[in-house]
Amino acid sequence: IAGILGLELFKVDLSQIVDKYIGETEKRLEEVFSKAEQSNMILFFDEADFFLGKRITSVSISGDQAINSLRSQMLILLETFDITVIFATNLNENYDKAFDSRILCSIKFELPDRELRKQSIAKMIPSKAPINREILTDELLYKLSDLTEGFSHRELKNVALMVLTECCKKDSQITEE
Repeated sequence: IAGILGLELFKVDLSQIVDKYIGETEKRLEEVFSKAEQSNMILFFDEADFFLGKRITSVSISGDQAINSLRSQMLILLETFDITVIFATNLNENYDKAFDSRILCSIKFELPDRELRKQSIAKMIPSKAPINREILTDELLYKLSDLTEGFSHRELKNVALMVLTECCKKDSQITEE
């Protein structure tokens, strides 16, 4: 999206925002929004449910109050600053309803189907990997695709990396067996 718009993408690192002192997290968050607006950047929040989750209704400890304050601050910042913000999460059902009117568009990515898993697995195998290339037939790739039903692209990548790592440790090639 940033590339298409010709803008820089700024990935917000939660560890650089969250602070143990009351009010500091909100202050840092506002600074990030301000910098993004001044520099005409797109903000990207991964694991955004931290910021957009439902506010806690029965506040019992100061930590709950801090979370509510942070989420309220995010609502205000989204209204105040004229910037594009992208949120990514696996838990969008946990969003506070107050964010619905502030988020222009939501795109849900489904888990890859059999064909897409096959294509992903094929692309994730580096050309220099210790694999007998003759065995990488459509039939084998579909078998692997079937074994990984319900896997996300990240999980497919992790499985591919684990298998390749094990082969490298054993200094062997992946074969049909």
